[in-house]
Amino acid sequence: FLKAYDDDDIENTMYYATLTQVGYTDLRGFSFGIGFRGIYGQLDKKVNPFKDDEKDVSALGARIKLLYTLPLRIKTIVSGTYNYAPKSLCFSDDLTAYKEYRFEINAEPIDGGWLYAGLRDLEFEFDEDKLPSGVDNTYTLNHAFYVGFKLYF
Repeated sequence: FLKAYDDDDIENTMYYATLTQVGYTDLRGFSFGIGFRGIYGQLDKKVNPFKDDEKDVSALGARIKLLYTLPLRIKTIVSGTYNYAPKSLCFSDDLTAYKEYRFEINAEPIDGGWLYAGLRDLEFEFDEDKLPSGVDNTYTLNHAFYVGFKLYF
């Protein structure tokens, strides 16, 4: 899940379910993945374009992922991911598109321990005809740099 805060420190929580199949290519070091990402959450009434109570958003997006393993002593992977759901795969009445991209670098300094850092952009597009006049139909929920550490057992 993702807890995202906007410029006014308003918290929005999104839940994800992801399925990605990654395969290796004939190009040394490159891998390519395709799959799906489901997303569900609520936008706080202070930030959603409709200014009503919390706005439910849900979608099932197609996912593509490209990975490159750098030829270094420490296993290091650079990756880019793009998720997109058109209106037909958006399950909220007023949602017309869901888009998300990520650029990330991962390094494994110890067996099963991965350091990672990346840039994420998550946005929703709403039906312009249903919005109040003068309101932008694109809402960027999260545009942020992130870091962390993962342990695999």
